[in-house]
Amino acid sequence: MPETPEIPVNSFVAINPYNTAKIYALKSSHNPKYYIGSTTLPIQLRFKTHKSAYNKYNNGTCALYSSAFEILKHTDAYIELIEEVNVVNNIELRLKEKEHFLKNRDNIVNKNNPMQTKEEKKKQMDYHNSHRKNEKKFCEFCKKEVLKYNFKIHLKSATHIFNESVVIHPELFIKVEGGFNGFREFRDDLKNQPTISVSV
Repeated sequence: MPETPEIPVNSFVAINPYNTAKIYALKSSHNPKYYIGSTTLPIQLRFKTHKSAYNKYNNGTCALYSSAFEILKHTDAYIELIEEVNVVNNIELRLKEKEHFLKNRDNIVNKNNPMQTKEEKKKQMDYHNSHRKNEKKFCEFCKKEVLKYNFKIHLKSATHIFNESVVIHPELFIKVEGGFNGFREFRDDLKNQPTISVSV
């Protein structure tokens, strides 16, 4: 049996993704301002993750708001490389991003400093919470507005499931006085009826 050749220890070199990190901008012709960010991902892949986050927020499946959405809400939004940077870790990358943030703060939609103090983090959470409270989505089946970040939970609620079922399959329901409460009473009456056991 032939011997397995020895592989020199120095044959493999670990690649640090921060050595090819990037500072980028999200832009749109509909907004004179732009968004600044940093990443170790390929630039177009980072753009896809931004769009995915925006779609989840817009669909009510994610509560976290980002100021990047002020650009991404426009159909012509695009990503543009500002600078490639060779750094060692995330802290150094954030510091590079902060340089651009401070230099362009009057021209960007960013609300958060890349390197935040405790006070700045508190302001960030207050900003996110204010958007969570203000953003609402209308439920066609329940005929009411629901907080957008809570919309996914609303879709699983008994009230919504009942209202949706009544609209889609009205033939399956008996209309009783009192609307939904009446239906619940009707359903409770059915529970009190004797059951029949069937052997198979």
